[in-house]
Amino acid sequence: MKKIVLIADDLTGATNAASYFVSGKEGINVFLDIDNVGKDQLSHKKFCVINSNTRTAGKNQAYEKIYNFFKSINFRDFNLIKKIDTAFRGNVGREIEAIFNSTDFSLCFILNAIPDMDRITIDGYQIIGGKPLGQAGFSKDLKEINKSYIPDIIKEQTKLPVTAICLKDIYKGKENLLHLMGDKIKEGYKIIVFDSATREDIDFILNTVYKKFNNL
Repeated sequence: MKKIVLIADDLTGATNAASYFVSGKEGINVFLDIDNVGKDQLSHKKFCVINSNTRTAGKNQAYEKIYNFFKSINFRDFNLIKKIDTAFRGNVGREIEAIFNSTDFSLCFILNAIPDMDRITIDGYQIIGGKPLGQAGFSKDLKEINKSYIPDIIKEQTKLPVTAICLKDIYKGKENLLHLMGDKIKEGYKIIVFDSATREDIDFILNTVYKKFNNL
């Protein structure tokens, strides 16, 4: 089984993510800075978490950090999880682009809801505390996040084609979801954003997508 590497753009996100995967007696390595991580260090654990420290970095610096990291490892040895902020702070589009350009990965699926914290995605819009992201107060932190429609947010940082799949299509079942995804991929979309409003939505999407696309 492939090892798992999760990359977060700040230390809080990295440690929070690690806490979900701690089980039994086996610990998890949390690397504090992606610039100091080599492929040999990643070989010691089944699961590693890396802080890229790019949340507040400039777009070009964030790109270079992610690009250089993937060029330095044999990325096909790992399953990759890229943790992103539910308020889309940071350099999400630019970092996805860096991964594409430094690897042969050709698709990115974004599932960025935490229903237990009242953070969900509906019709491609990020909703936090019942309000669209652009009205939820997070834009005071980083002013460029002034939209709520996730594809528009991503498009501000990358030219990679982005689309969204809404709950009305997801609720039609597994076969319909896979068929729709196939159509989106044939149309040339590289980033697909999924709606999700409940934990059950997330589990259904993950199970459906992973079984079909786990070799990407």
